[in-house]
Amino acid sequence: MNKRDFLLGIGAGLIMAALIIVLTGLFGNNAAQQAINNKTSPEPDTTQTLSDTSIKNNNNTKSGDNQSSETELKEIVILPGMTADDIAGLLKDENIIQDKNNFLNLINQQGAACNLKAGEFSLGSGWDNDRILSTLLEK
Repeated sequence: MNKRDFLLGIGAGLIMAALIIVLTGLFGNNAAQQAINNKTSPEPDTTQTLSDTSIKNNNNTKSGDNQSSETELKEIVILPGMTADDIAGLLKDENIIQDKNNFLNLINQQGAACNLKAGEFSLGSGWDNDRILSTLLEK
């Protein structure tokens, strides 16, 4: 085997590996984007899925807000690695936000997609999108 055949074999192997990664989606978009924006390593993938996300309904009320005199608070758990789209979908499903696309537009306008924090949050169903987003950016 000569040097040229060896180098062609290496090149073909690298191309095949890249195609497999692209086709299988081995690297999630959110983890890669966070690594680029934060210049850190992406977090390891968790084995939990969106359907495993815990949601607790406290039925608490809070007064004194500009929203309404009574707001139902829900405990929402954002897992590491969840994308802005995943989070907006969860908030829509739990009736925290009314429109997923409006919330995603706000996230994009503020450039906050990579700054959303994982953790447990108490969010009000009557809160406006700005207040919800600022809460998700606080931790």
